[in-house]
Amino acid sequence: YPGQYRIQIEADDGFDAVTLGGYQDPRHITRVDQWAPQHRVGAAGDGFTGADLSGLIRNQDTCTLIPPFKYKDLTTLRNTFLQCYSISPNNWDWVPTELESVTDMQNAFNYTSKNVSTAAERESFPQLKTSSLLKNLESVFYASGIKGWVNNNGNTNEPLTNTSGVTNWKFAFAFCKIENMVIDTQSATTLEGAFKGNSWTISPYFSAPDCTNFREIFKSCDQMTTMNPSISNSTYINGIDFTSAWEGCSALTSFPLIDTSSGTNFTDTFKGCSGLTSFPLLNTSSCTKFSGAFSACSQITSMPLIDTSKGIQFNDCFRSMANLASMPLLDMSNGTTFASCWNA
Repeated sequence: YPGQYRIQIEADDGFDAVTLGGYQDPRHITRVDQWAPQHRVGAAGDGFTGADLSGLIRNQDTCTLIPPFKYKDLTTLRNTFLQCYSISPNNWDWVPTELESVTDMQNAFNYTSKNVSTAAERESFPQLKTSSLLKNLESVFYASGIKGWVNNNGNTNEPLTNTSGVTNWKFAFAFCKIENMVIDTQSATTLEGAFKGNSWTISPYFSAPDCTNFREIFKSCDQMTTMNPSISNSTYINGIDFTSAWEGCSALTSFPLIDTSSGTNFTDTFKGCSGLTSFPLLNTSSCTKFSGAFSACSQITSMPLIDTSKGIQFNDCFRSMANLASMPLLDMSNGTTFASCWNA
């Protein structure tokens, strides 16, 4: 019947067999007043353990309150608070921070508290204590707006204490409006969208010698004027996919000479980088897809003699380059699609 009710959920083998979240479930839980006795702070025993928190309250986007809980030796936070837009931060006292055994945090805080947290609260999220066991951070803070962290010593730019083993960084911090961050990406194999849509003027330092996927890594970072000069040119040496990697970085005024010799896909890579006036001679000898690669780079006056000999797709490649005054004789003999390649 229509109305509001207070319910208690139990299961034969304990509360840890029940979750309150689900992609298809009605999203009508508006608050959690207390957990089952064995999971309350101060209870005997370990509380939530292992994978107990996986999907615990995911997608309950009208839930405004959850209390702190007892936990130990958690192994995953996958989808735990996914799209819980309305949970009151309440000093973030319900956030589990002792996560040394966790391997997977995919979507853990995706959109969490987005609609109710203040600017100050989004800059004071607790630092998460992790270890080299952690492997997956896909969309962990996606669009949450969380942009600053605190530990026992005060403010820190380091969101997690140890990310040395993380391989999957897809969209980890996308659209958080972060201005400064310290992160260890040394084991990354994909950085797709990892730093997309943030607000720094100088990119964070990162090293990812094994990464093959740089797709959208800095897309829409429209306040970024410079790539961090400490980033090694060889960081990109194994990169294959650079689709939209710097698309929309309209404040960039210069770009470093990086090693892109393995790159096969440069679709929209520098599209809309309207602040660039020149461009380095990147190694594009492996590239087959150039569609939109330099589209709307409206301040560039001349292009270097890049290697386009393996290029097949050139749609929109040099479109809307309004100030382009000269063009080298490129080898585009293998090209099959050229739609709007040089359109104004």
